[in-house]
Amino acid sequence: MRVGYRTDVGRARPINEDALWADRRLLVSADGMGGHHAGEVASRMAVELVVSRLNGALEILDSEPDPAAERVRDSLHAANEAVYAKALEDPGLKGMGTTLTVALLLDGEAVIGHVGDSRAYLVQPDAIVQLTEDHSVVWELVKSGGLTRDQAQIHPYRNLLTRALGTSPDVEVDTLRLRLE
Repeated sequence: MRVGYRTDVGRARPINEDALWADRRLLVSADGMGGHHAGEVASRMAVELVVSRLNGALEILDSEPDPAAERVRDSLHAANEAVYAKALEDPGLKGMGTTLTVALLLDGEAVIGHVGDSRAYLVQPDAIVQLTEDHSVVWELVKSGGLTRDQAQIHPYRNLLTRALGTSPDVEVDTLRLRLE
């Protein structure tokens, strides 16, 4: 498997709020919430915590892969708690949050954990398949039939998240497991 990553500040923000990690076993992508305070702090904190927790569990997960989804979910919950607590203790960080998507690679499988609208894709020779669903107002409207995908691209609320790390004491984490070729 080849792994690569790139980040870009984009056209709308003065600073890059992304944080990334990739090695042969773990891929993590976070995008600090643009327009909020300290999105770059939230994304960096979340990535560092998840990497630390999951890298520390790799030997256990190699021998007992069943708890992998639970470990991924727990690491995202821990990141949420840490970002939320940091924002409470420092008024300058109030309101910070981030998206977070994790892929833990174990013996021909990927365990994905996801909160927000940073997507995971599976790239195959003949297709690119979106694995995660955005946790956003616009995606909820698309799923309910209230908007088309084309309308969603230009909708004024396209960046409004329904779930993010660090914005509340608890967060629901989506996980999935898939076989890799």
